Amino acid sequence: MPLIVRKRRDKYRILESETGRIARGRTGKALDGGGRRSPTSLRKQAAAINIAQARKRGHEIPKPK
Repeated sequence: MPLIVRKRRDKYRILESETGRIARGRTGKALDGGGRRSPTSLRKQAAAINIAQARKRGHEIPKPK
């Protein structure tokens, strides 16, 4: 499920695009570690997680050099 970055209250959070809920890992903790005040670093983190999930599903995405 692709992840997106949206502002929730006073922080930016990584959300599941389909449900709008805060994205959580296998242990149940938020993937973004509680959110950030700036969206820039979260967008990079969300992109990295999306790429990792796509690779896990079998998509061939080249690794950066």
